[in-house]
This record gives sequence, C-alpha cells and structure tokens, in this order.
Amino acid sequence: MTNITEEEWENYKKRVTRIESERARRREKEEARRLSKEKTRKSKEEERKELKDTFKRLPQGAQNYLKNRKRTNKQKAGQEVNKGNQREWHQLHKEEKEEFKRRHQSPRPGENYSQYYQRMEDRKRRIEVKRKRINNNEFE
Repeated sequence: MTNITEEEWENYKKRVTRIESERARRREKEEARRLSKEKTRKSKEEERKELKDTFKRLPQGAQNYLKNRKRTNKQKAGQEVNKGNQREWHQLHKEEKEEFKRRHQSPRPGENYSQYYQRMEDRKRRIEVKRKRINNNEFE
C-alpha cells in the first residue's frame, strides 16, 4: 500500500464493490429468468398431460374425429390460399402472403371490440391498396 494513495485505494474499493454488486444483480436476474422458464415449462407439461387425459376419456369416435381434423389442418396449412384466387403458396406475391398471415387474427388481450374492429378496418384498407398496386404493376 506504500505505492498508492489513500484516495486511490478508496476508489479501487468502490469500483470493486460496484462490479461485485452488478455481478450479483445479474446472477439474480438470470436465476429469476431460469426459474420462470422452468415454471412455465412445468405448467405447459401439466396442461399437456391434462389434455391427454381428457382426450383418453373421450369416446373413440370423438378421438378419431379430432385426430383426422388435426391431420387435415396440418395438410391445409401450407397450401391454403385466397378463396378467390386459387394459386399455390409459392406463386403468391409477397403482399398476398403478408395478407394471408394477417388474415387469421383475433382480438389481442386487453383489446376491446371497437379497437379490434378499427384495426381490422385499417387492415382491409391496406390490403386493398396493396391489391391495386399489384394489379397496376402486372399490367405495366
């Protein structure tokens, strides 16, 4: 301690304590994040298990119906396109793909019906503008 002054030593101690407290805070945050992640994983597992139990209690006909419906929904997911325009997914314009992805929306949590309706009206207006632009570009 002969080479450094008392003030430098105090500054050094302050820096060390600040760095250690920051590390401790980061560790606590990481631990909290890990615990919440584990908690959600466990709740999802419990929910999945509960659904499986419920599914097993259904009559066989209902089980078959749900299995077939799930299978056909998976098949349709990649192939479904606009009703009026029966083109494959890879043939659609970028704007049409965005429109399709936005099409299956529902009210957001905490959003009342008037806000949802307004958002859907805005979306319809944007889609019409994009359609007009696409049609104009195709004929040029």
